[in-house]
Amino acid sequence: MHLAPQFRYLIGSAAELRRAWASWNVLSVRESAELVDHVAYTALVDPTGKERVLYGAQVHAKDVLHDLRILMRESAASS
Repeated sequence: MHLAPQFRYLIGSAAELRRAWASWNVLSVRESAELVDHVAYTALVDPTGKERVLYGAQVHAKDVLHDLRILMRESAASS
């Protein structure tokens, strides 16, 4: 299996992965014993674990940074 270093991976048994995928609303399709295809998106999650923003594969870093700064201000204001 080839794992690119710039990505982070969730590795576990089939049952563990199914639970994690269900928790994050990820649809996966097993192509073969070695390959699982899945939706490519990034979630911005707040300190309570709530998914706040969902980005598609074409998101730009400046957009994530903008939203992250807003989330940090909200978090600081509520503490």
